[in-house]
Amino acid sequence: MLSDAILFFTFGLIAFGIEERTLVLFSHEIYTIPDWVYTFYGTLTVLLSIILFLATFNKRLADIMNNLIEGPSGFIYWTYFLCVYVLTWAKGLTLVPQDEFTFYLIVYLGIVWFVIITIIWLKSINKFIRWLREFHYKGVVK
Repeated sequence: MLSDAILFFTFGLIAFGIEERTLVLFSHEIYTIPDWVYTFYGTLTVLLSIILFLATFNKRLADIMNNLIEGPSGFIYWTYFLCVYVLTWAKGLTLVPQDEFTFYLIVYLGIVWFVIITIIWLKSINKFIRWLREFHYKGVVK
């Protein structure tokens, strides 16, 4: 829980600092999401990080958060995590000049983390679909 809280808090602070409406990658200007979306995501992310931080000290809250993340509805958490990660990763790419080694390091490490988070997200969607099927069959077959 504490690591999630720290990640979300950091991502939230980065989201608050995003002001550009366009992103320039390899001499191509790409329209990005409006500023209010970053503020909205930043606010939700900081609130979620506070809840996760408090969950490290409160066993009951930790159990609730763990059931939400590991349960059938966990895909919502991972979808949100993936969206926040992509937004902050895109912002990180704009902070480093494109002709430096660190830019390519951020790109490749970002892709690796994107794949890892996407795999976890797909597993949580699969868990949700299995739960829906089980729920459906319990309701139909008595």
